[in-house]
Amino acid sequence: AILYGGAGDQYGSAVAVGPGDVYVAGNGASAIILSYDSPPIPVPQWVTATPASSYYYGIAAAGSTLYLAGVAIPSACGASDGAGSTEGKTSHARVTTAGVFVGCGSWNPFPYRGGENYNAVATSNEGGVDYYYAAGSGEQMGFGYSMPFLLVKYDSGGAQVGATSEPFVVLYSTQVCGNPPRSNVRVTTVFNGSVYTAGSS
Repeated sequence: AILYGGAGDQYGSAVAVGPGDVYVAGNGASAIILSYDSPPIPVPQWVTATPASSYYYGIAAAGSTLYLAGVAIPSACGASDGAGSTEGKTSHARVTTAGVFVGCGSWNPFPYRGGENYNAVATSNEGGVDYYYAAGSGEQMGFGYSMPFLLVKYDSGGAQVGATSEPFVVLYSTQVCGNPPRSNVRVTTVFNGSVYTAGSS
């Protein structure tokens, strides 16, 4: 009954668990992050907002940081569109487990400048270093023609480390080396050194 994100439609989009706490990513006029004691009690310990026009559908916790993945409308979080339109772009963000917003970023994988988004995020500790993987889809060559899935690796500071997509898709270009794909990752997790995704194709 409490409108943490202001008046209007709101919903919780993802949940993550850290040591002794539960974190919820939600969306309304913009994204909000809530922290609850574990087991959850009705009133959150803190509520923080991300920049206006950014929305997050995935949240994961690692150490003292929460990692978020979603979409930003240009020019939120550095999102840009070469055509000057307001199509959503991938967005990833970091918030401390104390509720302090650290920063966010955006990446456009194709020169077509269509709509891109992340739906999910997962964390991994590799050799003592934390990374996070954001997953979703991108518009490579126009709506309904080539819209492949995206899986992108970031270090704990938000710098992109690597990215992959459909086997026939070339990132940073409109080249398609086979049938134009249309797929989307909805959820992702990391286990025993591999990243697993699920969605639609």
